[in-house]
Amino acid sequence: MTRYDHNDWYGVRPLGSPRPLVGKSRGCKSDKSERCGCNSAFRAIKTVGQQVLQNVPTQVLYPVEQYDTNNEYDPATSTFIPKQSGVYSIIASILVSSSPDVSFRINIRVNGNDVASDNENSTITQLTGLSVSTNIRLQAGDRVQVFAEVPQFSILVGDEAFSHFEATRIG
Repeated sequence: MTRYDHNDWYGVRPLGSPRPLVGKSRGCKSDKSERCGCNSAFRAIKTVGQQVLQNVPTQVLYPVEQYDTNNEYDPATSTFIPKQSGVYSIIASILVSSSPDVSFRINIRVNGNDVASDNENSTITQLTGLSVSTNIRLQAGDRVQVFAEVPQFSILVGDEAFSHFEATRIG
C-alpha cells in the first residue's frame, strides 16, 4: 500500500518521491532566479492621471514598480526589456475617463510594432476599463511598451487596482 504526503505544496504525492523544484525553471542551476534569469516577472502600476491627445498613439506610463525579479523593467520609461529569450505572458490594463460613446484602444507593442490590442466603447458611464493580454515569444533585448489611442482628448486614470502592466516568462 502506498502512503501519501498531504503537506506537499503541489498536493498529494507518494511518500519518498522527489519533491518538485519550487522556484526553479527548466535549465536553471540555482534557486536564485535573480542570478540565473530563469524567473523573469515584473508588475508596475499607474497611480497618477495621464493625458491622451486626440488620435495620437500615446505611451501609457506605469511609473510605480511593484516588483521586478530580474531587473528588466524601467519605470522611468515604462519599458520592459527581457534579458532572456522565451515565451512571455504580458498583461496591460488602463482606466479611461472620457465622454460617453467614445471608442478606445490599448496596444502592447514590441519594438514599435503592435502585437496585441483591444478596443472598447464607453457607455453612459464616463469610466471605461480596457485590458489586453498575449503570450508571445520575445528575444532578449526586445522593447515592450503599452500604448493607448482615443478619438478625443481623454484622461488615463491612476488606479492602482486596475491600471497595471505586467509580464512573466512562462517558457
